[in-house]
Amino acid sequence: MALDHLYHDDTGIDKRALGLVSELVAKASGRPVAANKSIVGEAVFTHESGLHVAGLLRDPRTYEGFDPAELGRRRRLVLGKHSGLSAVRHACHEIGLDVEPEQAASVLARVKDHALRTKQTPTSADLRRFIGETGLPH
Repeated sequence: MALDHLYHDDTGIDKRALGLVSELVAKASGRPVAANKSIVGEAVFTHESGLHVAGLLRDPRTYEGFDPAELGRRRRLVLGKHSGLSAVRHACHEIGLDVEPEQAASVLARVKDHALRTKQTPTSADLRRFIGETGLPH
């Protein structure tokens, strides 16, 4: 990836196979790959932090040096105890609901409470319920 991005040198390596090669080495060595390991970690393109997600939504290059699609991967934005308003509004928009800032703030409080209580990311159904609980029109 460095040769490709820094020096524009085509190595002929299929970058989408890096994850599979990494898994093979992990199995052979008996050492698991850390979820946040650069390039091949399962969660390396997963983002939760409020400021982090806001920056990614404006310009993915803010926190990602290259497009995850180059590796056959996708970016995941998750809601949790560290999320912010941008993430909530984005998640609501993704399920076809647009929320106003006041409503997003109320939903965010519910998201954080849910994450702390259950240790899980809220589902689309949870988000819809949170929006309904705000009592504000959507």
